[in-house]
Amino acid sequence: MPKLNDEVAAKVEAAEDGFAPLDPGVYVFQLKEDVEIKEGPKGQYWKWTFEIPEGQPNAGRRVWTNTSLSEAAFFKLKEIFSAFGVPTSTDTAELVGEKIRVMVIQTTAQQGSRKGQIVNEFGKALPLEGDLPDDVQAQLAATPNMTKDAAPAAAESKPLF
Repeated sequence: MPKLNDEVAAKVEAAEDGFAPLDPGVYVFQLKEDVEIKEGPKGQYWKWTFEIPEGQPNAGRRVWTNTSLSEAAFFKLKEIFSAFGVPTSTDTAELVGEKIRVMVIQTTAQQGSRKGQIVNEFGKALPLEGDLPDDVQAQLAATPNMTKDAAPAAAESKPLF
């Protein structure tokens, strides 16, 4: 049977939780892979996987969002396509590797293996360039422990506000 030596065992014991959430804020993300089509209890939905690009703080960290294909949820699809600056008829495969800003929020997981823990949630998709909308600025200003940073929005993937 395998056993860690004392030195490695001590490092493993001291390792940080790999699931520590990002601080709430606006980050630059890129679409990591083509959107997956899934089937849920209320019909089809798309699963989007976004990742902070290489060379930036928090590189490799991911967030996911699902967009229902029900008419009542079309606003979220529109939001994401608008953030990429493309028509809603665009093939999502063309967006892989493209960047947008995402408002990342923290919430308490309601189900699954992380139930009761603080986790990140995809809050809102935003264009890579330009000022943040007033509603986003207000939400960020009202968020406790918000990391403030004056870096330009497209420059780095760390909380920008």
